[in-house]
Amino acid sequence: MKKTVFSALLLAGLLAGPRLQAEPSLYLMGGVDEKVLANQDANNYFNLPSGQLGPQAYPSGVVHLGMQFSRWMALEASINAGPVRDNDVTYENSFFGTTRHVTTHWALTTYSVTPAITWAGPRYVNLLGLRLGQANLAGHVDDSAYGADGSYDQQARAFDAGVIFRTSQIMLGHLSLGFELGYDWTQFKDIQNSNGHGAYSSVGSPEHNVSDNGHNGDQTTIDFSGGHVAVVLGLWSNAPARSRPVNDTAD
Repeated sequence: MKKTVFSALLLAGLLAGPRLQAEPSLYLMGGVDEKVLANQDANNYFNLPSGQLGPQAYPSGVVHLGMQFSRWMALEASINAGPVRDNDVTYENSFFGTTRHVTTHWALTTYSVTPAITWAGPRYVNLLGLRLGQANLAGHVDDSAYGADGSYDQQARAFDAGVIFRTSQIMLGHLSLGFELGYDWTQFKDIQNSNGHGAYSSVGSPEHNVSDNGHNGDQTTIDFSGGHVAVVLGLWSNAPARSRPVNDTAD
């Protein structure tokens, strides 16, 4: 009987784990993110067969500034610089050879805030959050059709949302190495054109997809939605939790 009671108490102690006390902390993280995009929006824009431009991974940079309030809650503000997508499409036919050459440059910058639930210890922090923010598109188009050259800039803003999971290992109480997984929903459906030159000196808005005669297709949607992974290094004011002394009964 005594052996059974002792075993039960030992198991309960192991399951309970160490007694931890929250230590609110400020952190700054930065790293490299890789996002996979389907590129179907690019096929639509260039009037190409579905799948001609396939899925591709694009790198970007990410910075998080956050506050770990307790073992279970955090709030962080983030900046994502990228991805940047460059496309180069040449059109040909059997009679005239090369008839058109279109290049695009689409650069994404995102500002967001992420409220998150966390579970943290002296040497680790796991985070699951909902990211909400604003996405900004800066683009440029060069279009040469039948010898008539033109170019113009593009701008757009859109609501941006995503989910993120991050696990970080804290070293020396102040440094961390983290791994992130997430998915973003980011679509630009009202793209404004400006600074037209040459054949597009009087360029109009909103942007429309490439057609046989200029840009007279469907209204353009540029889609940066996709899954992503990142590796981030962090600097902490202190570890977000510490072991509580055995005789400490505080919450």
